[in-house]
Amino acid sequence: MPADEGGIPIEYPIIALTLLAILGGLAILFRRRRGKVTAEFEEQEKPAQPSPPVRLQMGGSRATAAFVPQSAMLSIASLTITGRLAVVNKTGSAIESLVIRSQMISAQPNQNEAIEAFHNTPDAGSIQSLGALAKGETIDALIEIRLPRIELASYRWTERKFVAPIILINISGQADGHRIELRLSELIGRIGAGGAARMKPLAVDRGPKRFTGVTAKPLFA
Repeated sequence: MPADEGGIPIEYPIIALTLLAILGGLAILFRRRRGKVTAEFEEQEKPAQPSPPVRLQMGGSRATAAFVPQSAMLSIASLTITGRLAVVNKTGSAIESLVIRSQMISAQPNQNEAIEAFHNTPDAGSIQSLGALAKGETIDALIEIRLPRIELASYRWTERKFVAPIILINISGQADGHRIELRLSELIGRIGAGGAARMKPLAVDRGPKRFTGVTAKPLFA
């Protein structure tokens, strides 16, 4: 008999599978208004709950980032994950040369190494330069990442087929002569029954579907 989705912890494929990492491409359009930058991220041809504070490397100053997933849609051709990224400049000056890199991988036994490699490789993933972010400004971005169906690294549990995507976002720049780096590594899934702490993976074996109750769990390399 097919297994109940609610009984399969999303952590299982992290231990049990060796899956292929897949890149996700993003394009950015943004405009500034009253201390806020509104951005729209759109997927290219190659294509809840806030994240906790991310890793920060900045001499005494502060900047924060959070990603909140909004939806996941499985179509005949692809899996699309949409969410909002907020980056806030709480430093005492502008953040110059702001760059956002993004990539999507699937859960895999060596995922910590894959996540660390992405964050430590300046040219990894899709790269977008946003120029300067003034003191007190915020980037509020809608992100849409699409993975072709044929590239989904799924796994099987009993008679069901699941996928556990991971969104990686790296934000870097310069402020007061110091380099900043914000790291987001988010496992995407569905909220467990009754709001349980364990997330459910995304089932991909029963045709096109819009997943409800999509959430994110931070992963650290």
